Amino acid sequence: MMVPGTDPMFHRHLVAAYAAVWIIQLGYLAYVGKKWFAERRGENAAKKKAGAE
Repeated sequence: MMVPGTDPMFHRHLVAAYAAVWIIQLGYLAYVGKKWFAERRGENAAKKKAGAE
């Protein structure tokens, strides 16, 4: 009889699931950061343009 959690396949799937979740979360964080920097760059460009007039 196998004790729950001692099966090597269970451990591999658990590690794969955690890795997938981390990859998704870091990808989303990169996406949000990219959008935030683009928005910030646009605001700075608008301020410069308004100040030049």
